[in-house]
Amino acid sequence: MRDSRRRFLQLGAGLISGGVAGCSGRNSPAEKNNSPTQTATPESTPTQVGTPFSVPFEFDVEVVNRQPTSDDPPLVRITVTNEDDEPHNLGTSSHEFPFTAASDTRDGATLVLLWDWGDRGEDCWAGTPKSQPAYNGTTIGPGGSTSARRAVMNGAEGYSGPPETCWPRNTFLFTESYALDSSEPGAYDGETFNWGFWVRITEGPRIETWAIQPFQ
Repeated sequence: MRDSRRRFLQLGAGLISGGVAGCSGRNSPAEKNNSPTQTATPESTPTQVGTPFSVPFEFDVEVVNRQPTSDDPPLVRITVTNEDDEPHNLGTSSHEFPFTAASDTRDGATLVLLWDWGDRGEDCWAGTPKSQPAYNGTTIGPGGSTSARRAVMNGAEGYSGPPETCWPRNTFLFTESYALDSSEPGAYDGETFNWGFWVRITEGPRIETWAIQPFQ
């Protein structure tokens, strides 16, 4: 397992020294719920964060519910897949594996990701991040994956405005810290790196999302 990780770390060093060509597809917005595909990232939209870092996992984020309804807020699904031919364990420091319920503030407006949702006001979904049951790591076998859904909500708890003005028109960044091949699943003493994704709120309101490459 350690030899396998070294192979990936060496690959990561080669990718960094040789540039990040070939990563543009991963950094571009992707429509994955039978909507038209957006093939290019607007120039005004940030993509990569930090120094690209190679790991034996494929991280992905997809839109499950693009627009809010009376039953559900906008939803995204985060998936982690082991692309190696050996098992690897992956852990987080937050006890909310595989991705923390988080928030980001831009221009004074806050957007949050929630693992649990149930409160809304006049079809405007709003809330604050809540802790979920402790689960901060796992071992994923070759080709195996794990995933979780997160709700995209207004960070103003108790907001009761109309749905068309509920979500701030901006692009928000959410990141998580990971440890690769720690001493045991759930421990946080392995090689550390970060991964995340952007969420953009557009008119409608609608959400777009796209991943960034793992980074240090």
